[in-house]
Order: sequence, then structure tokens, then C-alpha cells
Amino acid sequence: MMISDVITPEVHTVAIVGHVRPDGDCAGSVTALYTYLRDNYPEITVVPYLDPLTHEIAFLGKKLPIKKTDGASENYDLAFSLDCALEERIGAGAKAFSEAKKKVCIDHHMTNPGYADENVIVEHATSTCEVLVSLMEMDKISDNTAMRLFTGIMTDSGALQFDTVSSETLRIVLELREKNVDYSGIIRKCVTSTMYSILRITAKVILDSEMIPLHGGKSDGNLLFATASLALQKEYGVPSSELGSIVQKLNDTEEATAVIFFYETTPGVYKGSLRSKKGTDVATIAKAFRGGGHINAAGFETTDIPAALEFIKDKLQEQLSKA
Repeated sequence: MMISDVITPEVHTVAIVGHVRPDGDCAGSVTALYTYLRDNYPEITVVPYLDPLTHEIAFLGKKLPIKKTDGASENYDLAFSLDCALEERIGAGAKAFSEAKKKVCIDHHMTNPGYADENVIVEHATSTCEVLVSLMEMDKISDNTAMRLFTGIMTDSGALQFDTVSSETLRIVLELREKNVDYSGIIRKCVTSTMYSILRITAKVILDSEMIPLHGGKSDGNLLFATASLALQKEYGVPSSELGSIVQKLNDTEEATAVIFFYETTPGVYKGSLRSKKGTDVATIAKAFRGGGHINAAGFETTDIPAALEFIKDKLQEQLSKA
């Protein structure tokens, strides 16, 4: 499927939605598809929906007519869901998507069951932005759209560090760079730079973290466990929406086979962010909690940290025993 295949003469209104707590790939894909359709199909009304963006990716939504409502009763001719593994995890625009006449899902999460009329799910891709590029015509991608696609690929691939990076990824990155993309600026803004307040709370989270030994029989490892309560977030002046980058810092720990970082989003409700190294699959673990993600990066929600931690530990040890 190409984007042009679903923009039929009957399509006059389009909604684009992403997942709750959008990251760089989600925001990048939603805004990139918006600018691509606006540039190439000016006769169509296109509306992007996104929850509030964190500081490092806020530039993606700058000067765009992004809506934060659910989009109820808009009755769009076509709706795209991007980078969202489950329909129930759509953030802003959830009603716009469910009530649309035709629905398309574009994603790269292996836990996505395919919940739209048309589904393009490429599990081996680094990001939804990488999948989107393959569905667009390169000569019709503007510099503005390329910047957004590039941002999504960089943030979801750890600036091309992760195992999902392929020769196809590198080819796409090179083509996007030809579009006058600020390569180093985007990486610095979205991947390597950290606000001082987040740096301070990260240090506290790391200081209070725990390395839990994993005994798998055939192979051993370690689970790095960390938390950030609402009280801690208040103490350091950092809301839960800005804590997503901490899990990657934890995953940089050499001795950690896997990482689980729980941070409280509302009283008693915790987001669990999982990361792992080669040889362990955290997506299947997150799926057990109605979450999702990739083999080495996934997430879910829980109200019971001790039970979730024990389950994660057991499943990782099972995986290590089969390694």
C-alpha cells in the first residue's frame, strides 16, 4: 500500500492520530503525514491529533493545527492511526479514528494485532517513520516533512544504535539528509541533550535503583529495577510526562541484561518502561499487561509493582534458561 492508494476521490476529510504520551516517533509520524498530505493534497482537510508533547519534541507541533480533543462526531472520511499498537491506546482523536468511514493503521510494533480496515505493520522497521517513508513518494517529501520523519527514526533507533537498524534504514536516512535535514541538531535536541532538572532526578533514580540477579540455568544476567513516585517527581519539579528518557540511561548500564523503570503517572498507577539487551524479549512481557512494544523496548501500566516485578523477573529467567 502507498499513501496515494487510500487518498481516493471520495476522501475529503482526514484525521491522523497517535498513542497516549507521544514520543518522537509518534509525534514525528503524525506531523510528517500531516505536512505530506497538506503539501500534496491541498484540496483535502487534514486534522492531526496529539496529546501534549514533551519539551524535547515540542518543536514538531510548533505552528501546526494540532487538536487535543477526542474528535467525537467529526465523521472523517479517512483516519490514520500511527505508531499505536492497540486501538485502546490511542490518545487524542480516539473517537475521530473509531468513527471514521475508513481506518488505516501504520505501525512497527510486533504486538500490534491489526485493528483497522487496512494495516501496514512492519515489525523489523526501526520506527513508524521508517515505514511511512516507504509509503510516500520520495520526490514529494518536502524538507519540512523529511525533518519530522528523520526525528522519528532517530529517536526510536537511539540515533541508529539499536539492533533494528538495517541497510534499508541507512538508505532512508541518507535520502532524508538530502532534503536539508539538520542531522546533528535533531540528535542533540531529541537524543543526547537533557534538561538539568531531568538530569538531577535521573541521578536520584539511579542512586536508588537495585540490581537484581537473574538465574536462568543456561545463562545468567541482571535486572536493573528503578522507580519514581509522584512525591519524587514533585520534589525535583519534573512531571511524569518528562521521565521517558530515564529508562534509556538505565539501559546503558553494562551489567544490566534488562531494565524495568516504574514511574507514577496518577496516584497508584505506574507506567512500566522495559528495555533489554540482545537475547531477551520484553515485548511479550509487556503484552501480558495489555501493553506492547518491540523486542528490546516495551511498556505497560500497573497498580501493583511487587507483583509486576516478580512476573518480569520470572519471565526473563525463563528466557535466559532457553538462550
